[in-house]
Amino acid sequence: MNKNFRILVLSLLAGFAANAKLDAESYQWTGPASGNWNDANNWTPSQVPGTGDTASISGNVAVDIASTVSINGLSVANGSSLTVSTGGVLNILDGAVVFGPLVNAGTVNWLGGEIMIFYSPSNGWSGT
Repeated sequence: MNKNFRILVLSLLAGFAANAKLDAESYQWTGPASGNWNDANNWTPSQVPGTGDTASISGNVAVDIASTVSINGLSVANGSSLTVSTGGVLNILDGAVVFGPLVNAGTVNWLGGEIMIFYSPSNGWSGT
């Protein structure tokens, strides 16, 4: 990954943090290789991310949303995937950075901010 691209990604993530509410949290997926978004044990800190929060999914994992989730910021790393199941709803309030697949079998609402999807087979990015 080149230096300018790293700076761009870090700037975007800093922008998410700057726009976050004072009581907002940043959550990192630490659950198993596949799991349910709504299981607090899958996140650090141990709570389900919600409105105003940012969530990062990384590692070789597949995360599933089967309910309604509203999230301020979202990042899906290369090698990871996020699936919104039938009947599930993902509300993206202030942007997302997606390097891995975001599979929509339910509803994804883009309500604010920028959504950046990176797809480059030569770099190994599979964001779609």
